[in-house]
Amino acid sequence: MTADQGGWNRDYRALRPRTLAWQLVLLLAIEAVLFQRYDAEQARFHWSTHFLDALAFTSLVLLAWLSIAGRPGPRYPLLTLLAFHVYAIVPDLMFSEGSAHSQWQNVFLGHIAEHYLPGGAVAWLAIALVLSGTYVAALTVWLRGRWADTPNDLRGPLRSGSDPATAGNRRRWSFVPVP
Repeated sequence: MTADQGGWNRDYRALRPRTLAWQLVLLLAIEAVLFQRYDAEQARFHWSTHFLDALAFTSLVLLAWLSIAGRPGPRYPLLTLLAFHVYAIVPDLMFSEGSAHSQWQNVFLGHIAEHYLPGGAVAWLAIALVLSGTYVAALTVWLRGRWADTPNDLRGPLRSGSDPATAGNRRRWSFVPVP
């Protein structure tokens, strides 16, 4: 199956709508449980700090993957976010079992140091939004540069009001003016 017939080649695997949908459901369910656990300890600030740290790191990983591999990835981006968030909270899980926090736990995405960032959760929110926005912008440019190869179900968000007959013209999407 070709991309024009609705098929998905390897470059678009990470963007399959069904795959993203079940990942989102799983992410929200597990994050709700984690948030409730932090809320019971009156530590919502810690949940948000670690989540935003994981989101920022995931955005960097996805941006690096897009830049180096030349395609979106890894295959399960929202599960990657979940994995980094769980990795970032491992010291808190250890703490709930009686292990004290210490500096060596910074190997878990800066678990201790991230709480000392000036601005706290607001600063982490700004960092996460900037990095996530940068990834979305890079992904959009990547998709627009491959308009002719883009599966039909991804074309909707990329419409630019251009004539559909010229949609396959890759030069139309470049930043260089077309003569």
